[in-house]
Amino acid sequence: MGGASEGLRARTPPDWMDRFWWLALAFAPSSLLLGVTTYITTDLAAVPLLWVIPLALYLGSFVIVFARWGLRPHRWIVRIHALVVVVVAASYYLVGISNPAELVFVFALHLGLFFLTALVCHGELAARRPAAQYLTEFYLWMALGGVLGGAFNALVAPKIFPRVYEYPLMIAVACLLRPQPAEGTRRSMTWAWDFGIPMLLLAGYGTLAHQLREQNWLRSVFAEVLPAGWQQWIGPATLATATFLGLAAISTLCLVRRPVRFGLGVFGLLIISMLYSGEKHRPIYAKRSFFGVLRVYRQRWYHPETREPYMVHQLLHGTTNHGMQGFHPDYREEAWTYYHRTGPVGMIFQAMESLQTGLPKEIGVVGLGTGTLAAYGQPGRRITFFEIDPAVVQIATNTKLFTYLGDCLRRDGSVEIVLGDARLQLAKQPQGRFDLLLVDAFSSDSIPLHLLTRDAIQLYMDRLQPEGLLAVHISNRHLDLEPVLANLAHHTGLGALVCDDDDETAEGKYRSTWVVLARPCPALAVLQKNPAWQPLEPDPTKR
Repeated sequence: MGGASEGLRARTPPDWMDRFWWLALAFAPSSLLLGVTTYITTDLAAVPLLWVIPLALYLGSFVIVFARWGLRPHRWIVRIHALVVVVVAASYYLVGISNPAELVFVFALHLGLFFLTALVCHGELAARRPAAQYLTEFYLWMALGGVLGGAFNALVAPKIFPRVYEYPLMIAVACLLRPQPAEGTRRSMTWAWDFGIPMLLLAGYGTLAHQLREQNWLRSVFAEVLPAGWQQWIGPATLATATFLGLAAISTLCLVRRPVRFGLGVFGLLIISMLYSGEKHRPIYAKRSFFGVLRVYRQRWYHPETREPYMVHQLLHGTTNHGMQGFHPDYREEAWTYYHRTGPVGMIFQAMESLQTGLPKEIGVVGLGTGTLAAYGQPGRRITFFEIDPAVVQIATNTKLFTYLGDCLRRDGSVEIVLGDARLQLAKQPQGRFDLLLVDAFSSDSIPLHLLTRDAIQLYMDRLQPEGLLAVHISNRHLDLEPVLANLAHHTGLGALVCDDDDETAEGKYRSTWVVLARPCPALAVLQKNPAWQPLEPDPTKR
């Protein structure tokens, strides 16, 4: 099929092959929309509202190709798409983004590829439009393709893929949908070569990739021949990677004239990139759910005093650490990361315990993670976790991965896990049940904003005792949530304190920022005397 400039097709009734192309050409960009959004907002950086950009590009591609003036340079878009797709495929599994400039470049590369792919597929849709009397059916099939693309990512992919493999897979599938060659160029053996050549490239480069990863003789060659001055500018390892993957990308680009050959070549290039660049540390456990991919890694650490080695387990969602536990007698039952006893959470417990009232007895926690807060459990104290993701519950309760919950029970503490949306489940709890409520729910890097509305704060306060404390974890890399909580406290008549703790000297401790909201009470007065806690002042310019 030709480019989008060919206009409407002849006035012949559409057959099932036409309907298949309408469905497929709408399916691929719709799936890619969700795939690229998931990839850039979890695997690269958890930037809130970043999903708006791919959505705008997706809708904009429809506007461009279906506009009255049409997309004139469609053939150039197709050619540029081929160049960009091999670059993305070759570098897809390279890791180690170390600065904002690299992050912006990778963002632009993937968003650019998505936009070009949408233009190519939607341009082909525009070129395949039937005559006016068949347009209703055409748009129906196109809409169905879009729905199925989204359903594949949201419902099917999480069940069959342990990680976000649907995104690179759909990059290759979209290449199969590129403009087809003219009928006259087909020969009897062409289809055999369409499958054979990519398989030969995959076998050759895949074997070489495995050998180079095990013993990178190419890096050794560059280390010998490169002058010392050049090695300071570009290291032998970087040059070896660029050379190998560059050759694989060029070989794939040579297949561009045949969409089937090129699509299979891109799929093979993605596998080659994965074989060559594979993760240095593979997760010991991975679980995917509707809410994303959770991975548990095992690392070897050394005791800072005795230098004795011990194992550490870490839970990651995307690029964000959601909990960690050290399996050494000195650390196994210690609250690590954002909940350390020398950090804001430890200070909150110390403030309440210093009043010698036996509080807090009833503790509610929105967000389970690894169950780290169960380290504060003790006899006579019950901790209730509210968690929406069943995969998180499976990880936290698996004693081969994390033992915080089991250790709490062994100390005669009480732990309960309530599965479901925290706001809905909290609404079912008796008023005034909790002495302390900690909101620690995160979607990758930042707290879901629906948990920080005025109605949500009122719900939390209703579930607290009159002298109870509400603690909200607001650590993140992109949003300034202090003014939001300060204004919420002002509107609800609550006192508000913030502790921004950047001390990471203690073993296993991460910097964190917590905000405490409360009615006037003794525990709040104790925290007010602590210089680490500062009052939050409302800012009417921010909402």
